[in-house]
Amino acid sequence: MLGKRIKELRLKLGISQRKLGAYIELDAGFISKVEKDEKPLNRLHLKKLSEVLNIDEAELQKLWLANKVYKVVADEELAKEALVLAEQKVEYLKKTDYGKK
Repeated sequence: MLGKRIKELRLKLGISQRKLGAYIELDAGFISKVEKDEKPLNRLHLKKLSEVLNIDEAELQKLWLANKVYKVVADEELAKEALVLAEQKVEYLKKTDYGKK
Protein backbone atom coordinates (compact mmCIF):
# COMPACT_ATOMS: atom_id res chain seq x y z
CA MET A 1 0.00 0.00 0.00
CA LEU A 2 2.54 2.59 1.14
CA GLY A 3 5.18 1.42 -1.30
CA LYS A 4 2.79 1.56 -4.23
CA ARG A 5 1.75 5.10 -3.31
CA ILE A 6 5.35 6.26 -2.93
CA LYS A 7 6.26 4.84 -6.34
CA GLU A 8 3.19 6.40 -7.93
CA LEU A 9 4.04 9.85 -6.55
CA ARG A 10 7.75 9.52 -7.33
CA LEU A 11 7.05 8.63 -10.97
CA LYS A 12 4.47 11.42 -11.29
CA LEU A 13 7.13 13.91 -10.19
CA GLY A 14 9.81 12.33 -12.39
CA ILE A 15 12.15 11.61 -9.48
CA SER A 16 14.53 8.64 -9.64
CA GLN A 17 14.82 6.17 -6.78
CA ARG A 18 18.38 7.38 -6.27
CA LYS A 19 17.30 11.01 -5.97
CA LEU A 20 14.40 10.17 -3.64
CA GLY A 21 16.76 8.08 -1.53
CA ALA A 22 19.22 10.96 -1.31
CA TYR A 23 16.45 13.28 -0.06
CA ILE A 24 15.55 10.95 2.78
CA GLU A 25 19.04 9.52 3.35
CA LEU A 26 18.41 5.98 2.08
CA ASP A 27 19.99 4.20 -0.88
CA ALA A 28 18.17 3.47 -4.13
CA GLY A 29 18.11 -0.28 -3.45
CA PHE A 30 16.28 0.29 -0.19
CA ILE A 31 13.80 2.61 -1.92
CA SER A 32 13.17 -0.10 -4.51
CA LYS A 33 12.35 -2.59 -1.74
CA VAL A 34 10.13 -0.06 0.03
CA GLU A 35 8.17 0.49 -3.19
CA LYS A 36 7.62 -3.27 -3.45
CA ASP A 37 6.55 -3.36 0.23
CA GLU A 38 9.48 -5.70 0.92
CA LYS A 39 11.11 -3.34 3.44
CA PRO A 40 9.41 -1.08 5.96
CA LEU A 41 10.19 2.59 6.35
CA ASN A 42 10.90 4.17 9.69
CA ARG A 43 8.13 6.50 10.80
CA LEU A 44 10.66 9.34 10.88
CA HIS A 45 11.08 9.11 7.09
CA LEU A 46 7.41 9.96 6.49
CA LYS A 47 7.83 13.68 7.16
CA LYS A 48 10.68 14.01 4.66
CA LEU A 49 8.80 11.90 2.13
CA SER A 50 5.69 14.05 2.47
CA GLU A 51 7.75 17.16 1.75
CA VAL A 52 9.58 15.66 -1.24
CA LEU A 53 6.50 14.01 -2.75
CA ASN A 54 4.22 16.97 -1.99
CA ILE A 55 1.65 14.91 -0.10
CA ASP A 56 -0.01 15.26 3.28
CA GLU A 57 2.02 13.42 5.91
CA ALA A 58 -1.19 12.05 7.44
CA GLU A 59 -1.94 10.11 4.23
CA LEU A 60 1.48 8.47 4.39
CA GLN A 61 1.04 7.73 8.10
CA LYS A 62 -2.27 5.97 7.45
CA LEU A 63 -0.70 3.77 4.79
CA TRP A 64 2.34 3.14 7.02
CA LEU A 65 0.11 2.05 9.90
CA ALA A 66 -2.04 -0.09 7.60
CA ASN A 67 1.10 -1.92 6.46
CA LYS A 68 2.14 -2.52 10.06
CA VAL A 69 -1.28 -3.89 11.02
CA TYR A 70 -1.42 -6.06 7.92
CA LYS A 71 1.95 -7.66 8.70
CA VAL A 72 0.73 -8.56 12.19
CA VAL A 73 -2.54 -10.18 11.11
CA ALA A 74 -1.92 -11.29 7.52
CA ASP A 75 -1.52 -15.00 8.26
CA GLU A 76 -4.14 -15.18 10.98
CA GLU A 77 -7.29 -17.14 10.26
CA LEU A 78 -9.46 -14.71 12.23
CA ALA A 79 -7.74 -11.55 10.99
CA LYS A 80 -10.88 -9.88 9.65
CA GLU A 81 -12.84 -10.44 12.84
CA ALA A 82 -9.90 -9.25 14.95
CA LEU A 83 -9.64 -6.06 12.91
CA VAL A 84 -13.34 -5.35 13.43
CA LEU A 85 -12.90 -5.76 17.19
CA ALA A 86 -9.80 -3.55 17.18
CA GLU A 87 -11.71 -0.87 15.29
CA GLN A 88 -14.51 -1.03 17.85
CA LYS A 89 -11.99 -0.69 20.66
CA VAL A 90 -10.38 2.35 19.04
CA GLU A 91 -13.78 4.00 18.64
CA TYR A 92 -14.66 3.23 22.26
CA LEU A 93 -11.37 4.64 23.54
CA LYS A 94 -11.87 7.83 21.54
CA LYS A 95 -15.14 8.39 23.43
CA THR A 96 -13.69 7.80 26.89
CA ASP A 97 -10.89 9.07 29.08
CA TYR A 98 -9.04 5.80 28.44
CA GLY A 99 -8.05 7.09 25.03
CA LYS A 100 -6.25 10.11 26.52
CA LYS A 101 -2.58 9.94 27.38
